[in-house]
Amino acid sequence: MTSELRKELERQYDRAVAEAAKKEQEQQICPPEEDEFLLPPRSYKKEYAECFKSLPPEMRRYLHERESETEKGFSRLNNELNNRRWLDDAFSARSARLGRLGICKAKDWVETMAKIDDDLEKDPFGTLQTLAKAYGVHLGAPIQPTAAVDVAPLLERLEELNSKFSRFVDEFRAKTIEEEQIAESKKAKEASFSPKGKNSNRDLSKLTTREVLELKLADYE
Repeated sequence: MTSELRKELERQYDRAVAEAAKKEQEQQICPPEEDEFLLPPRSYKKEYAECFKSLPPEMRRYLHERESETEKGFSRLNNELNNRRWLDDAFSARSARLGRLGICKAKDWVETMAKIDDDLEKDPFGTLQTLAKAYGVHLGAPIQPTAAVDVAPLLERLEELNSKFSRFVDEFRAKTIEEEQIAESKKAKEASFSPKGKNSNRDLSKLTTREVLELKLADYE
């Protein structure tokens, strides 16, 4: 080996060592960015982890975001249900008597009370007469002008009932809207897994999550 060839090999070796050291230093200063969506969401079974990792990055990110939205929706709904559990307890305590009147659900009870509230607002006297007749209460002869009757407590009670009925209606409507939003979120999540092409007409409800993911991967091939 000539001296010139030897020197040239030594220079190439020194350059390679210098470049490797520089690259290692750059990696230590700026470590590679981690893929936060590489692993499947917590609700997915562990056996589908590898299949999930094989999905395109943008799809994995989308599935994580949809899963997060669904979890938040269910969490809000669960909190709302817990906050309204007192309504079910109140109905349960009266279910036997209300059942004889044809009211078998808390929803029917609230709607009935709301109807009474509306009628009291429109025609208090006529509504009280109807209620008295329904409960078998005889109102008796008209009150004479000389009779001193303190109606203030009754009016206060009616106002309190009116306020409670209005709150029942508002809470029931809010609960219905929340349930519709959760249902829409679930539909959107299922739609995100729907395969295209020749597999678009398959019934996904009979497939496992792995089979659904495999069909979805086929769309990218």
